[in-house]
Amino acid sequence: MSARARFAGFLLLLAGIFGGAYAAGTHVGPVATTPSQVSGPGGGSGTMHMGGHAASARLRGGGP
Repeated sequence: MSARARFAGFLLLLAGIFGGAYAAGTHVGPVATTPSQVSGPGGGSGTMHMGGHAASARLRGGGP
């Protein structure tokens, strides 16, 4: 089998995998919601504030 035939077969396999994933995603639809669509106890948004940039800077060893 030539390298060109193997490459063409690989491209066909790749196209089949991506085509199947696209078809499955289209059939199932969105599986995640945005934070504004999630409501927590008491009707508020279900997100928690984790401290923003200052907290992540402390985790990396910088900033107060």
